[in-house]
This record gives sequence, C-alpha cells and structure tokens, in this order.
Amino acid sequence: MYYKQCHRWQKCSVNDCPLDPDQDDRKSLKIDPEQKCKSKKWRRLKIAKDSDLPRRGLTRREFGHLAKKNAPEVSYMKDAFI
Repeated sequence: MYYKQCHRWQKCSVNDCPLDPDQDDRKSLKIDPEQKCKSKKWRRLKIAKDSDLPRRGLTRREFGHLAKKNAPEVSYMKDAFI
C-alpha cells in the first residue's frame, strides 16, 4: 500500500488519505482527530509517481483545482491511469 510509504503513516488518522487506493470509498468524519492529510504535496507526489492511484497522490481539493485549470489534461490523465 502506498500510504505505508508515507513518513506520517504510523501516527496518521486521516480517513480520506490521498495515498489510499480506496480513497473514493472513504470519507472524513467531523469526529475524526485529523480531517486533512498533513503530508506535504511533494512527498505524496513522489510516493504516487508510478502508482495506479486515481488522483496520483493529490487530495480531492488539489485534484479539483487542477481539473479547473487544465480540463483536457486532467481528463487525459484520469483516463490514462484508471
């Protein structure tokens, strides 16, 4: 699992982990101690570089911003890795 390669994995409690292949099946709850991934974006991208993750290590928000900026590139990227 990609999330086990994260330096925060042992102490992390984020349900909506961008390095989890089943991220789409999980949601953060208001009672969760950690709501957002605290791993730096560059670390997540490095871990997910050769992965089959749907958003390649990006959070939902980061991926959404990328989609707004580069709609054709993101749709190609999404199709290529799913």
